[in-house]
Amino acid sequence: MISTEEALDLGATGPILRSTGYAWDLRRDLPYLRYDQVDFDVVVGTFGDCFDRYAIRLNEIRESMKIVYQILEKLPKGDYKAQDRKVTPPPRARIDESMEALIHHFKIYTEGFKVPEGEVYVAVESPRGELGCYLVSDGTSKPYRMHIRGPSFVNLQCLPHMMADSLIADTVAIISSVDPIMGRSTGERARRDKEAPAVSRLTPENEAVAREIISRYPRPKSALIPLLHLSQEQNGHVTDEAMVHLAELVGVTPAEVIGTCTFYEMFKREPVGRYVVNICTNIACQLLGAEELLHHAEHRLGIKAGNTTPDGLFTIEDVECVAACTEAPCLTVNYRYFYKVDPEDFDVIVEDLRNGRRPTRKAAETGPDGAIPAHGTLALERQHIPAERAAGNADPDSAPAPVWLEQA
Repeated sequence: MISTEEALDLGATGPILRSTGYAWDLRRDLPYLRYDQVDFDVVVGTFGDCFDRYAIRLNEIRESMKIVYQILEKLPKGDYKAQDRKVTPPPRARIDESMEALIHHFKIYTEGFKVPEGEVYVAVESPRGELGCYLVSDGTSKPYRMHIRGPSFVNLQCLPHMMADSLIADTVAIISSVDPIMGRSTGERARRDKEAPAVSRLTPENEAVAREIISRYPRPKSALIPLLHLSQEQNGHVTDEAMVHLAELVGVTPAEVIGTCTFYEMFKREPVGRYVVNICTNIACQLLGAEELLHHAEHRLGIKAGNTTPDGLFTIEDVECVAACTEAPCLTVNYRYFYKVDPEDFDVIVEDLRNGRRPTRKAAETGPDGAIPAHGTLALERQHIPAERAAGNADPDSAPAPVWLEQA
């Protein structure tokens, strides 16, 4: 059990606080959205024990249903989100049809939008209590500081008081009545970063290559895409630790790196096979047998699309388009094209790859002798830029105008 005084002193909120008889609910006491326009009861307990917390959650389901029915009656017609494309992503279908929509989508997810300078704290009543977000803005598109106030982390402080003079057998029921979810804790993430194997970040050799790549660009963050390729070349996929490392190298947040990484299909966040087989199932390929080819590939390799063979050799991906409609049905192996492929051709391609040979049957180009490089390999030879040709990372806005422009 826990008393009202103890719960308030410990900062408890939600069913734990209300189980003591203290009727505090942000939806009623500090209303947000449209909660002041709907009718609902704040459910409270009496004794602050496990049964009170259980009964409160059960009755809050009924109150939530009451709120839902009221909202359905008052829901206005029209758009459910703002149509300002500067702050709201365009519909997914428009991205394939409009270059302007694609640009807005890219800019929103890579740059975001600027918010006024200042600080704010906003809290909502979550099922476990007060869930708040504190933000400090310096006027840019990235928060200067952010902190999430998760209710579970605070509510856990109540456990010693609830367990006082209780039996060990009661422990499970008491912890369950708190219903803790620690996904918002940053401790585990920090521990993983600290204990992550060094290979997950760039090796010293690749870090030197990364710095050379960065030197080619006026702004360091412009090098993100080639740096992501470098990371994928090292590990076969882009690891979380590598993205943190890249963020450190170019001076951006890890969120910006992950935003760029997830925008492009060629970057893989999870391990894949040595050979990534992309089978196009868009309309042109579909009409000429792509669906049958995909099913044959799944049967031949013993896996479904999106999976990797147990030997780690092949990954099959069902893709929308590989931009070779005139050569349908087509597929790519590590982004090397194969045109007008039928099931028999696929079997030959697989056997060549298994035996370390470069497939030539239906290949768009023969390429050099030897096996196709493993997925992630960007180039067989790396270009090195002499120091005198490095961009120097100077601010492009401060660079002097070209002579020919001054003459004009």
